[in-house]
Amino acid sequence: MSTKMHELKRHFGTVCVTSEGRKGLPDKEHKGCVALSYHPGNWGAFREASDELGKQGLKVVAVVPKGTDTAPLRVYDYNLQILENGGSRKSIRKKAAEIAGCSEKNVAFATCSMKETRVQIEDQCVVVCCRGNVALDMTGTCEHLGITRVIAVVDGADLPKGVEPKYEEGRIISFVKKTDAGESEVATAPWLKGFSGDLIRVSNYMNVEEIAAGIKKVIADKSKSDPSWAPLKPRNFLLTPGYGLWSENPVAIRYLQEQGFTVVSPNVGAFGKIGNKFDLRQLSKELGVPVLPSSDCELTFSGGKADGKKIKETASKLVLTAEFRQLAERAGQDEKAALISRVRESGHKEIRAMEKELRDLNFRRALDHLVSKTIEKNVMLVTDAEMEKFPIRVKGSAEVGGGRSHYTVRSWAELENALEEAYSTMSSLGIAKPKVMLELNLASARHIEINMVAHRDEDGRLVIARSPWFRDCSMQNANQKMFERTVHPDDYERDIALLEMKTLGMSKLPLKADVPEHLREFTATRDEKEIAKLGARIELYKRETQMLEKIRADSERIIAHTGTTGVFTMEFLVDEHQQHYILEANLRLQVEREISERASMIDGKTVNFAEIFFHVAAAASAGVSPDLPDLRKADSNGLVAWEVRICKLLVDPSSKWKNPALVSPLINSITELKLPQPKPWLHLNMQQIDKHFDPETGAGKFSINPSADSMFGIMIVTAETKEKAFERMREVLGEMEIKGPGGADVSTVPFYRKLFDLPEFREGLVDGIGPGIDFLPKFISYQMCLERSARAAKAAEEASSRKNTSPLDAAGLGPGISFTEFSTNVFDKAQQIKPTGK
Repeated sequence: MSTKMHELKRHFGTVCVTSEGRKGLPDKEHKGCVALSYHPGNWGAFREASDELGKQGLKVVAVVPKGTDTAPLRVYDYNLQILENGGSRKSIRKKAAEIAGCSEKNVAFATCSMKETRVQIEDQCVVVCCRGNVALDMTGTCEHLGITRVIAVVDGADLPKGVEPKYEEGRIISFVKKTDAGESEVATAPWLKGFSGDLIRVSNYMNVEEIAAGIKKVIADKSKSDPSWAPLKPRNFLLTPGYGLWSENPVAIRYLQEQGFTVVSPNVGAFGKIGNKFDLRQLSKELGVPVLPSSDCELTFSGGKADGKKIKETASKLVLTAEFRQLAERAGQDEKAALISRVRESGHKEIRAMEKELRDLNFRRALDHLVSKTIEKNVMLVTDAEMEKFPIRVKGSAEVGGGRSHYTVRSWAELENALEEAYSTMSSLGIAKPKVMLELNLASARHIEINMVAHRDEDGRLVIARSPWFRDCSMQNANQKMFERTVHPDDYERDIALLEMKTLGMSKLPLKADVPEHLREFTATRDEKEIAKLGARIELYKRETQMLEKIRADSERIIAHTGTTGVFTMEFLVDEHQQHYILEANLRLQVEREISERASMIDGKTVNFAEIFFHVAAAASAGVSPDLPDLRKADSNGLVAWEVRICKLLVDPSSKWKNPALVSPLINSITELKLPQPKPWLHLNMQQIDKHFDPETGAGKFSINPSADSMFGIMIVTAETKEKAFERMREVLGEMEIKGPGGADVSTVPFYRKLFDLPEFREGLVDGIGPGIDFLPKFISYQMCLERSARAAKAAEEASSRKNTSPLDAAGLGPGISFTEFSTNVFDKAQQIKPTGK
């Protein structure tokens, strides 16, 4: 047996036999091929052996028993050739030779057996390739798991050249810059204070080549001084990108995996199946998962310009589909009849002349024909007024996350501007071939998402957790989530039971026909309207429960079909009829995962998604089953958890996207910091706020890390009911103050206080199912209008020494108007306001 075969046998338990009976590998110089046997239970060992053989220049063909689930192999290697072991060795040899393009005598047979059965997570080394709050979460998870080997990656913006960490008892206590005059403290990277591991400096967190080189250097240095590092293989290094950065970049992830490292991420194969928004949409349609009307293909650019004809056709079809559907519902007819009515009543002779030929086509073909012909004739079929009524959403390429290059357009001019902006944004991010898709916009929809967890068991079968991790993330501004809360079918079942109990013991009175059947046997000492309200809420909650169960079932169907493993999120939009539509998949950890962790349990223990992710990634890399409790037992712990993101600024949603107006100034220095008192139900993470000392006075002072994004903290409250959660959030917001120079507010805390003082907001959250994604932008605009009105009135009073009617009152938007009245036409009227003072 050759030396290489000895190595394979030692590492993988592999034995190869050629057709001539000689033991050894085929000669790679003659295009050798290895027919490697695969059986359920040794999929990890198979993959590792396959990788090693591939490095030696050999083609690998998987030989599997008939009926074997080959998904574990497919998701890691799209190009893997698979043969069913249904014939003689001679026939398999012949087929393998044909695939590899080599002679039959250069085909070897191999089997592999697995030696490891479990991964000892505490023996791994975690490389934290992120910053801020999530980096602190990852190091905290390592400490909880007993992982002592931890490396932190830090870039030049967070740790500038010349700035060095200062240690005390092996832990970083501050950062200092040495000068001729001595040391001076530098306020930077507050999340690294208390860290005791190794640091890798890189020019940028996105530079995975520098990260890989830095890890290899640490391995070489540590192996010389610490014998415990010597046995570690590259796959024992778990690289976690957190969220953002390269966490959803399959090219970066594949590069690091090719270096032998384990990336704490869903398997790379998933990125090509559900990571791409358009591919996920196509797959969802095949599986029967509801999707929003959108473009049938991704739209490309040529020379920075989109295909004008294709854009017009796609946008027109989306608007008309929505319009005909609405007309059909109102008239009690089908969409085809609505289309024919529109053609017959058209003011264009060319369009009216098409009625006869359209009657012989089904709705979809008739719509395609109508749009195509009108564009050819240069007839404007869809007006700006119709686009205002049925807005369109422009979405950038799959590689763009965080809501960037997403625009809602309400006119043809806005559509053209949005396409230019999307192309510019994607090009600036280094995307070689920018693409967009157009989608019908659901203005008042709710954003519901569900965390999913899946892994492979010891036989390679996919195990999917029965997820209790639902979240409502509808409170957004400029595509950024600001307030999130957990929701669960059990919560609504509990509300239904309480509401039904309220109807018991009532004296009999005749009830209207629209009262639900199960309430008819009860009557009211209250008025009939109160009974109807209770019944309506019960039916609303029942539909909501059914909708959440459908979201879970559809998510499981997609995961089972693609074989995705790891921790990730499936996101949906839900319309006013409680119909859900797939939006996208986030193949990474998310900021808001913490509220799901605090409102769930597995076998009575608290859930930690980062901990689960470490186990799943390490086990998948070794080809074994993770050492986890049965994830199918995951359930709600009976609590609800709410979270607000503490941010530095807000964007005015009524302004154009190119020049967003800032509600709060971008100030990093803090002159007054008052945080809520510790409470058992409160979790506050403000690790982007750095505490340091004034070199002149020696007094402690605070600042917001200047290189941080707009979010520099999160605040979470938990409670047994929605009512308690609401009151607790109001309480802690009232205790919080973050002021900058001159007493200016430098955070979104005052805005949240106003939001939680709004009766309509409380009613929607506590007594309903929550407002839609259009609620927060309208409320922000409303607050801005009030502020403009106050400034204008003050300026006028100072100028003339008499009280003047404010422009807001003149526009019909004075302080006396309710938010509900205001929200119907906020954008139109907000544009009419012209304050006389600043």
